[in-house]
Amino acid sequence: MQKKHELTYKSLKDYCSTSKFNFETTKELEPTDKGIGQERGIVALEFGLNVDVNGYNLYVEGPSGVGKTMYTKNYLDKISKKKKVPCDWCYLYNFDNPNEPIALSLPARSGL
Repeated sequence: MQKKHELTYKSLKDYCSTSKFNFETTKELEPTDKGIGQERGIVALEFGLNVDVNGYNLYVEGPSGVGKTMYTKNYLDKISKKKKVPCDWCYLYNFDNPNEPIALSLPARSGL
């Protein structure tokens, strides 16, 4: 006997009719560089990446598969073309104090 608020496995499955789509395969669709359903996260990311303050960092987190890495990379590719290339930073072992590495700033692309 089913309890009042208990769901059956059939009630948890949703069906989507293919008649709702006007394409045969997804190859016909234009790729998107926007995160789908992540409007608040996109606004926060774009705001954070445009803050021009030394020491300001961003942390992006969320479930796997929602497009956060793809959108972040695409947006960085877009805005990086308009910005100055930053210096490379290398951290050297400090033999006098191993817990405090020595930070060395080098011209962009020379710290490879």
